[in-house]
Amino acid sequence: MSMINESVTNKWSAVLDHDSLPKIKDKHRRAVTAMILENQEKERTTERKIEVYIKEAYTKTICLLHLQHRHYLNNNCVDKFQL
Repeated sequence: MSMINESVTNKWSAVLDHDSLPKIKDKHRRAVTAMILENQEKERTTERKIEVYIKEAYTKTICLLHLQHRHYLNNNCVDKFQL
């Protein structure tokens, strides 16, 4: 087993050795299961980062549009319209 597989297997040992799950006796199957868990964690982390990025971009866009709209209204409206 490579150092990477061993490290990942150790990281996920609490899940792999959980009492409510059947014992994984085969070392290869255990390593593959640990890698699947690791890949899923990485994917979820990436998805969360993308979600945060999209939310931040949306918020910044809305704020910019609001500021542009206020600037347009302030510069192009008759004085009787107070904003």
